[in-house]
Amino acid sequence: MSRTLTIGEVARRAGVAGSTLRYYERRGLIAPAGRGANGRIYPPEVLDRLRIIRYFQQAGYTLAEIGEVFDRGTDWREGARRKRDELEARIASLVQARVLLDAALACGCDDVEGCDADLDLEDLERQAPAEAEVPPCVDPVPVRGRARHRVPGRQAGPRLLRP
Repeated sequence: MSRTLTIGEVARRAGVAGSTLRYYERRGLIAPAGRGANGRIYPPEVLDRLRIIRYFQQAGYTLAEIGEVFDRGTDWREGARRKRDELEARIASLVQARVLLDAALACGCDDVEGCDADLDLEDLERQAPAEAEVPPCVDPVPVRGRARHRVPGRQAGPRLLRP
């Protein structure tokens, strides 16, 4: 028989509380291999299962959705495809936010709103995440007492020209 792990060992190695492991058991997400002299024992593979649970939680899955993925009696693929589409949309949003922040940081603008004239935000929304890039920023243009910047070769947008 392969080496088993106590609940304390699993909790320590997975970085979760023992109560979390017991809760996951009640939810059907993990199962102990049995009971030893010191309580529950788990197979070493439970650590991989806990990593998968953590990855899915970080991606926004609920415990019920994670349970569906692990449930071999259901067709989990439809829910997984739907969740994957949600993740793709979320990734695109995160990339857009990163590009906007990168542009503001690169320009040294006084605030993020001061840089939106430099980026074509509508174009950024249409781009695929891999295509999104930070344009170079030069030539501060003062508007309402704040420094705004222009991208070389790009016409100043209407917000940039307002008094």
